[in-house]
Amino acid sequence: MLAGYQDILIFLALTIIVDFTARRLRFSPVLGYLLIGVFIGPYVLNLIAGVKASHQWAEAGIIFLLFGIGLELSWDRLIELRKFVFGLGMLQVILTSTLIGTLVYYIWLHNSTLAILIGGGLALSSTAVILQVITDRNELSTRTGQITFSILLAQDISVVFLLIWVNTVATETVNIWPTLGQTLLKALAVLIGIALVGRFLLRPIYRAVASTRNQELFVATTFFILLGISFATGYVGLSLELGAFLAGLLLAETEYSYQIEADIKPLKSILLGLFFMTIGMSIDPQIIMKFADVVLLGALGLIILKFLLISSLCYLFKVPIKTSVKTGLIAAGGGEFVFVLFAQATDLNLIPSLIVQVVNASVFVTMALTPYLATLGKFIGSLLPSPIGVALKRAEEESKDLQRHLIIVGFDNVGHYIYRILMDRLIPIVAFDNNMRNVTLGREEQGAQVFFGDSRRAEIYHALGADRAKAIIITLSDFNATLRSVKLIRRNYPDVPVFARVMNKAQALALQEAKAIAIMPEAYAPSLQLAAKALHLYNFSNDQIDQTISRFRQEYFKQDDSSEAATNWQDQLKADSAVKKNPVTE
Repeated sequence: MLAGYQDILIFLALTIIVDFTARRLRFSPVLGYLLIGVFIGPYVLNLIAGVKASHQWAEAGIIFLLFGIGLELSWDRLIELRKFVFGLGMLQVILTSTLIGTLVYYIWLHNSTLAILIGGGLALSSTAVILQVITDRNELSTRTGQITFSILLAQDISVVFLLIWVNTVATETVNIWPTLGQTLLKALAVLIGIALVGRFLLRPIYRAVASTRNQELFVATTFFILLGISFATGYVGLSLELGAFLAGLLLAETEYSYQIEADIKPLKSILLGLFFMTIGMSIDPQIIMKFADVVLLGALGLIILKFLLISSLCYLFKVPIKTSVKTGLIAAGGGEFVFVLFAQATDLNLIPSLIVQVVNASVFVTMALTPYLATLGKFIGSLLPSPIGVALKRAEEESKDLQRHLIIVGFDNVGHYIYRILMDRLIPIVAFDNNMRNVTLGREEQGAQVFFGDSRRAEIYHALGADRAKAIIITLSDFNATLRSVKLIRRNYPDVPVFARVMNKAQALALQEAKAIAIMPEAYAPSLQLAAKALHLYNFSNDQIDQTISRFRQEYFKQDDSSEAATNWQDQLKADSAVKKNPVTE
């Protein structure tokens, strides 16, 4: 009993020390956790009595990490990333595992089973370390963050197939396809069930729980849903982490996502620290010293090979060169699933323990270097030519004569609709988007002044003449990006009115604190309400605005009366005018 308490005390004390030191010295705590884990592990000081128990707690850290990532995304955004998940990501796993497996077979072990096992394991990158680094740097919503996350998600899915293959080889099953097909059918049924439950039951459940005003009940409900969905995916052969990610995605669609995120954040950070320490505990420093040349050469070779392959694939998928380099470097190392895969293979007598220790040591080195590879990628990226730089010059040239114009941030469907409505009244508009497809469609098919730009960079607002603008409308679907954009605009252009779309009351309150006017969507309301506000700002009468909105609805929405925008926009304007310190009324 006391030994278990002692382990907990040691882990908590080290978590406090590492996190405090990392914050003070401004370096990633991941490296500190990994190194501390080596020293307290069984191969050095042997301070932890319940090593197996600590591993089980540590795995919960990854589950909470993926759950948190799911909360920050949305189904629409995930659908947008499908090309990178199932195209770029899966292709990376296949090519990397094939190339590494071939090298292992011909240069080192001359064993096809070991070559496939090692190649497949080393094709994976560290979901836990990379997402921690990206999150710490607030880069998840950036293009680099989204593409990197897509690759990691594809790798997590491929772990399922690798584990099935290991079990099949160990049991000498002749035909893998029946096992694989059965697993996929069960997985598909469970995923559909999870999606249906999430769509139709989660919101009513949380409303009922929230009505009790009991914080403990609210947190317990969150934990039950998280662990329940994770268990369901694990039961059918998928990873627990994938279930946690799905749980986060489903809860992100509710109005309680920000409260849920705040509830789990402290526990998530503690468990992640424990996870990284347990990885360090699995490394034998004597192996690293004895086979230092092999370990370091393997780590260097893995980083170079994966960097070249991932960055090349990114570039082939028409990702800008800067983003390709940054993504290639941050995902160049090995990952924690190597330890899981090799542990199972060792239990089934598929791989010698010495080879496991050597390969694990190389992977450990690459994981420890991941924060520095991310920094290196950012530095190299700053030296490379950027499409944004070219776009800024073009934007500044085309916008230099504009006065009292509107700036639309984001040119997806909402931005497109707003543009079409306002152009009906010949209002000067410029827009920008970080998706070249949206930029191209806007310029070539609609003749709009749309430019490529990043909403987090002040240069694009300056180039588009934000100081002369009548208002700025933000249509981004990513709320974190929206909030950062609002704060950036407020710092540089405090007198320019800012309108933004939000999905729930919590987001609206957050934008209100940042001195922006938030619009909560109802069917087509984002486009129509934002456009109505802009027309009101230009002193059009209520009748004129109503005619413009109605004409647009008739033309594009075929008089779909499910939208309340055309009937409720005047009430919305009155409500906004009653708010103190409203940029419009000032």
